[in-house]
Amino acid sequence: MIKNVIGPGIVIYKNIFPESMNLVKRYEENIGDSWYDAATNDSDLYHGSSRFCKNFLYSDTSLEKNSKNSKQLIELYNEVMIKIKECLLDYEKDYPVKVKYFEALNVVKYSVNDFFNYHTDDGPDVRYTVSCVAYLNDDYDGGNLHFKFFDINYKPEIGDLAIFPSAYSYAHAAYPIINGTKYIFALMTDRTAKGHRSDQYK
Repeated sequence: MIKNVIGPGIVIYKNIFPESMNLVKRYEENIGDSWYDAATNDSDLYHGSSRFCKNFLYSDTSLEKNSKNSKQLIELYNEVMIKIKECLLDYEKDYPVKVKYFEALNVVKYSVNDFFNYHTDDGPDVRYTVSCVAYLNDDYDGGNLHFKFFDINYKPEIGDLAIFPSAYSYAHAAYPIINGTKYIFALMTDRTAKGHRSDQYK
């Protein structure tokens, strides 16, 4: 397992999702026309108003088992989650955190001019501890990941998995795509499921 620490608590795990997994093609084939415009809670944005991209948010239990392509999407989910969890276990060896809650997996597609303005993953309406962002391709221009308060500007490579704290000091942006299409996974995690359950206020 090759990893690069590019900032405090910001670790890039290399070649976790290699091109040989063919994830972009497999997801495009199975998501089909089910992509939808990404939503953002503007109160979580550090600046400006929003993002522009398409996403597909799901887990192994959120799909109807007999729905179109559900079997293939669940297989993809399991393949991806095994690799992310392996890296998280390694991350936990170096930092005093242990995550037990996993949000749904968000498959995101950024086309030309799409971007995500500066934001934090942890906010007033959602509680997260560790963020995971995986890059499924690199045949595009633009789309760098920038951490505002550390002035870290990272150009992703195919297969990279970035793991970092979700806290406000880690406000980050995905720069606009100049040419091509960028595909990523985003997975938010937390120390506990408390605060994420629908019955928490009952």
